[in-house]
Amino acid sequence: MTFISLKQASDFDHCFKHGKRSKNENFICYQTPNALNCRRLGLMISKRWDRRASARNQLRRWLKESFRRCDHFSSTDTVVLIRHHAKIHHYHQVERLWEKLKDN
Repeated sequence: MTFISLKQASDFDHCFKHGKRSKNENFICYQTPNALNCRRLGLMISKRWDRRASARNQLRRWLKESFRRCDHFSSTDTVVLIRHHAKIHHYHQVERLWEKLKDN
């Protein structure tokens, strides 16, 4: 199932204010239903997590690919914040995020 990236600040704000929050040691995730017939994903990865753009981009690619492969969420807006002290070294750590959200 495909998805669209969240780009508007108002969409991010809506998720922060009205979304259901889940968190673990690496991620904070907000989810809220949307009126569209598609899933939307917004990512927030700051330079505090890693100064190297290549590392941030690799994590961004992992998150997008795992979200694309996961079919648990339909018609939702999802915003994922990476904690600045997160220790993420493997793709499997990212995949566990969606499993945890599915269970909640």
